[in-house]
Amino acid sequence: MPAIDQAAEVDQGPLPPDAVRIGPFAPVGSDGTVQDGRSEVDEAAVTGAVLPVLKQPGDRLLAGSRNGAGPLVMIPDPERPLGPPLPDSVAASGDLIGPFLATLFRRLILIDLAAAAAAAVWFVLHPALASLDGWALILLGLMSPALFFVWPLQRLALRGWLNAQRLQCRNLDRLHDLLLVRRLVFGRSGTLSQGRLRIVSLQPAPDTAPAELVVLAISAYQNVEDVWGRAFLAFGLTHRVHLRPVENVRVEAGQGLSAVVGGKTIVVGPPDWLHEHGIPIVGLDAPVDEYRRLGRELLFVGIAAMEPRCLGVFALADPPRAGTSLLIRTCKQSGLETCLVGEAADTPTATLAGLTGVGRLVPAAECGNFDDATTMAIGRSSDIALLQRYDNAVALGQTALRALPQISFGIGREDTRHVLDFIILAQAMARRLPLTFLLVWISGWPLVAEGFGLLELTPLLRFACLGSGIVIALVQSQLLRLIDSLANDEHED
Repeated sequence: MPAIDQAAEVDQGPLPPDAVRIGPFAPVGSDGTVQDGRSEVDEAAVTGAVLPVLKQPGDRLLAGSRNGAGPLVMIPDPERPLGPPLPDSVAASGDLIGPFLATLFRRLILIDLAAAAAAAVWFVLHPALASLDGWALILLGLMSPALFFVWPLQRLALRGWLNAQRLQCRNLDRLHDLLLVRRLVFGRSGTLSQGRLRIVSLQPAPDTAPAELVVLAISAYQNVEDVWGRAFLAFGLTHRVHLRPVENVRVEAGQGLSAVVGGKTIVVGPPDWLHEHGIPIVGLDAPVDEYRRLGRELLFVGIAAMEPRCLGVFALADPPRAGTSLLIRTCKQSGLETCLVGEAADTPTATLAGLTGVGRLVPAAECGNFDDATTMAIGRSSDIALLQRYDNAVALGQTALRALPQISFGIGREDTRHVLDFIILAQAMARRLPLTFLLVWISGWPLVAEGFGLLELTPLLRFACLGSGIVIALVQSQLLRLIDSLANDEHED
């Protein structure tokens, strides 16, 4: 098969500088130019083109498209910001206090005003203690400059953490809104699932060897680049199937395929397609019933000849993404309701919900009935309508991010496990920042005591009181590194 020979050729040797190798049937993560290899690329998710486009050295690759059977070596374009830049007032993330500290800051201001009033009364009663230096120490202790370092330092640490996890949050103030989220709504196929069919099981007929079933079916489909053909080709590459020459290939869209392999007319498709060619399906009732119960898509293989016979059946499914079950379990343990857009009558969608543990299926028409403040939507480029409906929305993949440049949250790669990282981050900020702010505020109170005449501090101790607040703010921002991302490539279901 040409694609296999080409794979061996492309995979040899080290990659050139800045080059990226794109494996067979792998998604294209960024725009770029093909440097080596030759393959038909599916650009339907980006351009809407139905037929795959042949790519060879010098051709352009678009982010969000999916490679075909041949590996490619690509030189990515220099990274550019997604969409127009946000206004400075938004990009600067509000004020110096930060969204998680606004309420606490107002309360501390009231306490400071009460303390200042008490100081005025104290100095009236004790005029000998009143001095300009005393007032300066009281004001400096009540409103330490270190207080205004807490949120800026945390903001820098947040940016670093998000970049390390390949997450995007254009306005960090929006993290505070996620504290109200109680429901996650996942988009259609490809959000919790891998977004493409795979052969998950097969059953040969009683008089057929498994090797014969696999070789004849995959050989018949080796030159066809539809959703079924990609599943067969991926299976053949994974299992190193030795393909036979094929000729007289005939494809009926939505029906099936017939082709001549080794002098035999092979027919692949649903039951009606085999019946149309006079091929009876016998001896497969038990496995077929089980596959249908599990919500699998079935493709039958047969030989149309003087004595037509069925060779067996392939079960295909769109498997859940790695770590999806862990994600749903974590949501449930955190008290978050999980919903998947789809109809209960759609067996594959219902099966996916059952495999991953999603709480309930929600028809697309009912997705707009949820409360906006307590709902977060998660989807890919095919779920733009859902993502635009809610303020709290997470776009998966570069294609969705380019289509929605002003979206609140984004994940550079299509890894659904990252969606909880934003909520975990918001909860961590809500717990840590107020405590840090209080510690920094308390660190200035020795200066207040000295201003009242209750203590006498040396210049070095005064400097230590002011510097300790900055140290506390700096240490707390570095503790952000201890927050683990839910996404971990070692987690597999």
